[in-house]
Amino acid sequence: MINKELLLIPGQNKISIINVNKYNIVRIIDVKGSGWICGVCMLNENILLTGDNNKIIKEWKIEGDNLILISQKKST
Repeated sequence: MINKELLLIPGQNKISIINVNKYNIVRIIDVKGSGWICGVCMLNENILLTGDNNKIIKEWKIEGDNLILISQKKST
């Protein structure tokens, strides 16, 4: 189950994860090679989707503090 206390905030080559109940930054994830991330969605506790300013949607696997790129697709 996804933690509903967390807010994912996209940024330039990073995603900030904020705990909305405690008002603190849980962690900042570096997303290498993504440029400016415009959108982020957590599908489950292990899979994350990002969309960047280059119109590329990427699927990532979360492994500890690292993101492993699973797939990517250029949107039209």
